[in-house]
Amino acid sequence: MSTRHFCIAAIFFMAFVSAHAQTYEAGGGLSYGSGINNTGINLRGEILFNEQLSVSSHFNFFFGRDEGMLRHKWWAFNIDGHYYFKVDDLLFLYPLLGFNIGTVKEKWNGINFSDTEIGMNLGGGLKYQFTNTITGFGEIKYVIGNADQFVVTAGVMITLPC
Repeated sequence: MSTRHFCIAAIFFMAFVSAHAQTYEAGGGLSYGSGINNTGINLRGEILFNEQLSVSSHFNFFFGRDEGMLRHKWWAFNIDGHYYFKVDDLLFLYPLLGFNIGTVKEKWNGINFSDTEIGMNLGGGLKYQFTNTITGFGEIKYVIGNADQFVVTAGVMITLPC
């Protein structure tokens, strides 16, 4: 399946699941990717169907890294499903399973190279509810595919009024 077909399918999937959603959250944070060995910015949205099930889509843009004449850039788009386990009234743990599209761009001596790979996400995380509308999160996942890497992310989500 081409990257274009995957993106179109992902958009239709998110439109379908949002029609059945109960709560929407948006936010972001910082990520670290072991493949690029650098930090980046994470922007995300989450659709919660009930207290246990949600779908999260998020974008990671990792800061560029220079190695002499070689410059690396890496970004990734992800769609993950979460199943929440309530630890107490404010703390929730979740496993995650999802899909990843990652693009690596490199520039060497003025020549540009790029590669886009599709992978699968496997990991878990936690959410802590600070207030009725502000939630902190942390997660770790492994991207399985040709662009394998561990990604650790921490940030804040805000519940959107529906």
